[in-house]
Amino acid sequence: MGNCPSGFKRASQGFTCRVECPTGFVYTVVDGDDRCAYEKDTSLFVSLTKLSGLFRATDPVPQSYPDEISRVLAAVRGLQTQIDEANQTAEALQSARTESQSWASHFASLEGQQAAAEDIKTATLAVQATSNSLRRTRPPTAPANDLEKERREISFELRQNMLLVQIALFLLVVSMISYLILPTGWAQGITFLLLCVGIATAFFLRR
Repeated sequence: MGNCPSGFKRASQGFTCRVECPTGFVYTVVDGDDRCAYEKDTSLFVSLTKLSGLFRATDPVPQSYPDEISRVLAAVRGLQTQIDEANQTAEALQSARTESQSWASHFASLEGQQAAAEDIKTATLAVQATSNSLRRTRPPTAPANDLEKERREISFELRQNMLLVQIALFLLVVSMISYLILPTGWAQGITFLLLCVGIATAFFLRR
């Protein structure tokens, strides 16, 4: 006793048989309960009935065997809605993980770009600071009052020079006139006096 017909295999207890699990399901035993559990989510399962084994493989198969196959297949079809929901949930979780990884990669890239920008900014500030330290200091601009003072001094000096020229020309004219209208002796004396006066005046104006 204990032979199992086609479509069945030995169960977990005694000389009993249980249905072979359909594609996508795995055989599990939980607390003595034989199950066909969905391979991607074992919380979805169909409990299996343990049927007595046959004396010989050639014995007629009791009706309970095909009935058990029909029951299990019907139960699996009944689980299909939950299986579809589980598949959708798994796909959503996988999509969320992929998107999360994509955002993490994008965030890491942004962090890298920000770090590079900060490095460039730091380098730019360092170059600017070095350039400012090497730049020559511009000589201070003379105040307006100093420029006005120098202008007045130059103007005064020019006026003095023109005055000296005018005095020299005047003395020259007087000397020539004295030679024309006075005797030579008198003219020479006057010319000498005029020359002395001119030199004295020149020294006075050039102080």
